[in-house]
Amino acid sequence: MKKLLSIMMALVLMVALIGCTEKTTSVTTTTTTGTTTTTTTANLTNIESDTGLDTNVEAEIDIVLWSGDGSTLYDMGHQNYTPDDLLAQNNAAAYAVSKAFNEIYPNVKINGYFKSGDPGGLWNQVLETYRDDNGRFPALWASVDLSGDVSKGIVADISRFEDDPLYQQLNPSIMAMMNYYGFQAGLPQYILPWGVYVNKSLADENGIEVPNYDWDIDEYTDFTSNYSNDPDNQYYGAMDTPLAFINTGTTTIRQQMLNYTSGASVLNINSDEVRSLISYIHEWEASTMYGNLDKETLELGENAATGPVHTLWSTGGSWDYHLFRQGKLLTLEAQPWMMGDCAETNPNWWAVCNIDDWDIYPRPATDYQDATIGLVLDPMAVYNYCLEDGDLACTAEEELMIQVAYTFAIFWCADSRSFAARAAQTFYDAGSDGYSSALNDSVPIVTGPMFDAQMEHWYTPTKHQRFGAVNEDDEYLMPGFQEVLRIYKEGLFWDVSDKAFPWFYSSEGSRQDIQYEWQNYWNSDINGGKIKSDTDFESSLLSLLPTWNTLINERYEQAFVKIQNGMKLYYGYQDSDFE
Repeated sequence: MKKLLSIMMALVLMVALIGCTEKTTSVTTTTTTGTTTTTTTANLTNIESDTGLDTNVEAEIDIVLWSGDGSTLYDMGHQNYTPDDLLAQNNAAAYAVSKAFNEIYPNVKINGYFKSGDPGGLWNQVLETYRDDNGRFPALWASVDLSGDVSKGIVADISRFEDDPLYQQLNPSIMAMMNYYGFQAGLPQYILPWGVYVNKSLADENGIEVPNYDWDIDEYTDFTSNYSNDPDNQYYGAMDTPLAFINTGTTTIRQQMLNYTSGASVLNINSDEVRSLISYIHEWEASTMYGNLDKETLELGENAATGPVHTLWSTGGSWDYHLFRQGKLLTLEAQPWMMGDCAETNPNWWAVCNIDDWDIYPRPATDYQDATIGLVLDPMAVYNYCLEDGDLACTAEEELMIQVAYTFAIFWCADSRSFAARAAQTFYDAGSDGYSSALNDSVPIVTGPMFDAQMEHWYTPTKHQRFGAVNEDDEYLMPGFQEVLRIYKEGLFWDVSDKAFPWFYSSEGSRQDIQYEWQNYWNSDINGGKIKSDTDFESSLLSLLPTWNTLINERYEQAFVKIQNGMKLYYGYQDSDFE
């Protein structure tokens, strides 16, 4: 820490912090879904957070999340809701965690606002509106721009709790994604390993050999080269060309970004590695849904709407996940957050996959990287209460509120009792007229025996049972997913989050992706007037990479200066701290 802390709080923390103690607790889980109640008892490996917070502490904290039903719930831990009262997953999760937390800290009042849908483009306005309506800034929130929140001084540095036994169990590879020059800005409230959906049933039906999950980029290319425009058996190798395979399949894009500390080069999209993989894009394009849509447009002109590809598109084929779940794609490298919906056992669930045999593979290996995964990360930020009195120095009361908020946050994200509570809690989904678990697809963020214990609870909801199921030969139904999980557990990934890494810059008064040109390489307005099926697409793109690389790195340089200026202003950092 670069700020002076209250001597009182420093002494309290020094006395209170203790060593790591692993506990095995017998937990009784009661799950109610409508008229059905199931009770199970299991041993739960857990290492509890201990920052010396008095269990009788009196405080009030607020949490703001999206993926809710638009409601605000007050003092959730002291309410008694039924699944029918909880109409969205995050409402139910917050309620379950609050109930469990209040068993330990009964005098902490926990309120929550749960915006419906996604965060939208004005998420910070949502936070400010909540502050204006309730007289308090949220103690915790899911951040869409963690680095921007740090530059504004509203995030507390939770590395002040690095001696907390539970903090020490957190996967360091994940925590590094939210760390700025030693400033730990968040916890992973939601994190998913990002692999590739594979429809094995579709492949088998068409006599296509399914590669093993330890595939490489050439095996992926061969597998997805299969497609059919026959309306009676219409399917495609993929929806689009997977730029993600180049981003994480080289050492000079996502891995270089993750390891960046200082200097002018945050990434290098013009490296020999990247340039050598560009040729795959043209090859992939021929068998994708988008590629065939473009081809049909060129061939049929004004009559394109009558073609089989446009017909499929117009009847619901514009969403890649919908195409996959309806058996129209061999692979899908997008929408990892839909995996639990895909595996739901309720046939009326709005997004269930109508596929007998499917799996999730790692991203294929290249000459430069082993098979790996991407990551979806939604950070949870803790409010910097030291701003409250207009004096940047932290008072004992302000430190106490940071401690309370952090204790709830790490309980939610990392405590095994939180996993058990969310796994047991259900909510009602009106669109599907059915119930589902409050435990979303986010996987454990801890290491060692706690990871395995929490995965046992992760597998308990019906929507997750397929992922850990075995057949009569004791083989996993989804061996690819088990490999994805192994890569994740061992920290063998190199990705950054669009919600934690600097991602946007201001262009002519509007917000734009820092990697705009690279992320929109397919756009003919940007890439020299080419479409991916053009024979000279590759040469045109290669000629532009040096200029794009320079532009992108210049924008990153400005973005990091903004972060550094905020850290100097609000947290007492100096220029030497960024060297």
